[in-house]
Amino acid sequence: MKVMLFGDSHLSAFKTALDQVKLPKGLQMSFWGTPGTRFRNISWTDGCITPDDEQTAASFARFNGDGLTRLDPTNYDAVVFVGARIRPGAILPDLLNHIAHPTRHLTQDYMRLVLAEHFERHSTYQMAKSMANEASSQVLMAMVSLETEGKNRKPRALRAARNATGDDIEMLWALISEILAEDGIAYVPQPLDTIVEGYYTDPKFGVDGDDAVHKKRWVRRGHAGGNPDDSTKQCCQNKILKRSGSRYSSLLRMLLKNQLPVEAA
Repeated sequence: MKVMLFGDSHLSAFKTALDQVKLPKGLQMSFWGTPGTRFRNISWTDGCITPDDEQTAASFARFNGDGLTRLDPTNYDAVVFVGARIRPGAILPDLLNHIAHPTRHLTQDYMRLVLAEHFERHSTYQMAKSMANEASSQVLMAMVSLETEGKNRKPRALRAARNATGDDIEMLWALISEILAEDGIAYVPQPLDTIVEGYYTDPKFGVDGDDAVHKKRWVRRGHAGGNPDDSTKQCCQNKILKRSGSRYSSLLRMLLKNQLPVEAA
């Protein structure tokens, strides 16, 4: 199986994590990314994600390492959108501030509408939809994780949202999964055990300094090796990959489960 991971600066955590593990036989991963500011200069053209100018093409090619200047999904069994400028954290705290409030109520239909409209405003989401509709490859999406707790200099006054439970988050993850599934996209959610204070990422996963957005790669040394048929069992039972990392392990488990068959190349 050939898998392409496509994304912005958040893709670096996944790329670093790949250096720490041994992939199952037959699973090949490639990377195509650039800093998020250049995402203004890419388009969906003739069934491919294509840079609009030479500088953006060169930036993607450098990150890729093999000089790839456009992403043709037909060359891969799966394409994973990582980060890709899509931030659920821009809207989830406001929803959680009602969900976790003792006297307020939002219908699931309303929340679905709000979330879907938020995603549709992103050009990269539109590209993922087009790819899922036009290409034979599977499309997955791991959006930008929630901001790191304690890093924001002006925390939002959403007191009820701070009391949101894991069940509240899971309900939102389920809604997002349904929305994406309707567009042919599989959702890779942020692991619940990385979330604290209602709608923040645990500081132990944040990078150093004041950056509230980017996260460290976080994997246990080891491998996910073995035969493709028993890779999922090894990952889950032996905890070879730490679940609460940059979601690399969550992504790998999705690739190894029924979501996508892993076959020898």
